[in-house]
Amino acid sequence: MRHISPLNLDINEDLDKNLPKKISILEKIQQRNKNGEFDYLKNEIDNAKNIKDLIDVSCLKSPQIKGLLIEEFICKKLGWKHVLPNKHVGDGYSIDEKRHYEIKTSFANNKIVIKQIRLFQKIDRYLCIHFDEYNIDDSIVFVLSHEEMANEVKDLGKKTSNIRRKKCFDIEIEFNSNEYNRWIKLYKNDFIKQKIFK
Repeated sequence: MRHISPLNLDINEDLDKNLPKKISILEKIQQRNKNGEFDYLKNEIDNAKNIKDLIDVSCLKSPQIKGLLIEEFICKKLGWKHVLPNKHVGDGYSIDEKRHYEIKTSFANNKIVIKQIRLFQKIDRYLCIHFDEYNIDDSIVFVLSHEEMANEVKDLGKKTSNIRRKKCFDIEIEFNSNEYNRWIKLYKNDFIKQKIFK
């Protein structure tokens, strides 16, 4: 049964047993964030017990803000130093590995979408996470080296449609396709997933 929530979100009740709780959370966020205040959500990074909590409280934000909050949360969980975007060396730095990581998040249904891949940046690894918002445990984590990502962009990449981002590429991979199965075999990383999602 489909209906419109008080937040004007089209929701399928059958997909989520926690729907009333989520609507309540969304309404609280909307109330506290009326003036575009970022501090409340910033506090949520510190207060979130897990990635699901963070996704719940950031769901009203734009993909860019949502991605930024998730990047910061992941860096905190993995013990990485969060890197400012103007450094052009990814989103997180692993002191233990001495590696720069670019964190890419995907929320699309039925496909993995990795946007704005910048191969010109000095990045050692790409941490790509496809979030299943209906069942967070079904989310998938991939880790690729810079060379592996360059090869994937060569085979699958399309130039980002934004004219100002001429050197950026996007990759889309349909679920259960040959490319999807290949990525699962080559790049899926349950070890890092466990650290992020525990």
